[in-house]
Amino acid sequence: MHLFNVIKELRNVSDFDIHLITRGPLDSNVADHLEGIECVPLSSISAQQATSPRDKSVRGAARYWGTRLDDVYRFQELCNRHQPDAVVATKPDGYVYLSMLEKCAKIWYPADDPVLHQWSLSRMATGFNRYSKLVHAIKQGYLQFRLRNFIDQAWFVSALDAKFASKTLGKSCTRIITNGVDCNTFPVLENDGALHSCVFWGRLDFAPNIDALNWFCSNVWPDIRRHFPNAVFNVIGMCPTASLRDLVAREPSIVLTENPNSISEHVALSQVALFPFVSGAGIKNKVLEAASMGKPIVGSPISRNGLNGQVPFPICKSPKEWVTAIASLWESRQLRADHGSQNARWVRENHSWVLSAKLAAGFLREFISKEI
Repeated sequence: MHLFNVIKELRNVSDFDIHLITRGPLDSNVADHLEGIECVPLSSISAQQATSPRDKSVRGAARYWGTRLDDVYRFQELCNRHQPDAVVATKPDGYVYLSMLEKCAKIWYPADDPVLHQWSLSRMATGFNRYSKLVHAIKQGYLQFRLRNFIDQAWFVSALDAKFASKTLGKSCTRIITNGVDCNTFPVLENDGALHSCVFWGRLDFAPNIDALNWFCSNVWPDIRRHFPNAVFNVIGMCPTASLRDLVAREPSIVLTENPNSISEHVALSQVALFPFVSGAGIKNKVLEAASMGKPIVGSPISRNGLNGQVPFPICKSPKEWVTAIASLWESRQLRADHGSQNARWVRENHSWVLSAKLAAGFLREFISKEI
């Protein structure tokens, strides 16, 4: 998502000649939004002059991430043909592709630091699962350290991610480009929502979302229900795990909505948006979406990562603080309206994709001399 939106705005704030390389053909709906940008699927390229990775760490990274070397060779062949001034590679395995390039600026744009992500998940895990997460964190940190010489810049969405990544990549390498939100896709909602209702949304097989729901439903929701017996917690998303389905089956006050056609229509049915994250890296895009929709928000300290400006919504650390913050919003329509308008104003001033694209253009100018 971050690359798509940054590219879309970068063409408007710069005169760069932009090409988008993808693993396969783009969906027609996505391609329509990238008019003026040449999109080249790797599957359309034959790698006739590509060379095998010389560094065994590159081969090891490709095995670790499951990166297809055929795609890496095609990527190298394509870059050899066009001789770009700079190449920006996303995904955690982006540095595998960059390792094959010479004579251009090589920029890795993972957004979230993979090492921080695994380390944070290990804090919530137990037993062998915790050991497994720590092993992945160590392995990913080792690969980033070994392949750091193939990276000129690394772009992250939060200062915490950049600081963590600097341990393996070097401080001079990291840059911060916080995410934006499309306020046309998530317009301010008029509906205040049903009495004593709250909402959370996202992929329901994604570990930080699962950790957030498990923590909140175990540590906060029982107290909420004691104070507000009619309270409803709406959980929206796709691919719910079996354990989440079991939780919903045991607790009728938690309502699961799968694969909605419109997130905003379902968010409008709740009075307060909750983001009780206890793990994960990067920025929580759903926080930006909720703010854009003008919803009152209650969040955890992790939900604040990567946010610009003075965050206007309450940040809660203990279950008691969560109960107090939610109850205060439920008991006052005016307070909900005030919080919602503050959130909408804050996100529009601090988190536009145009701002993100301008930052990207500035970082690119560090390597290539073009007038913006």
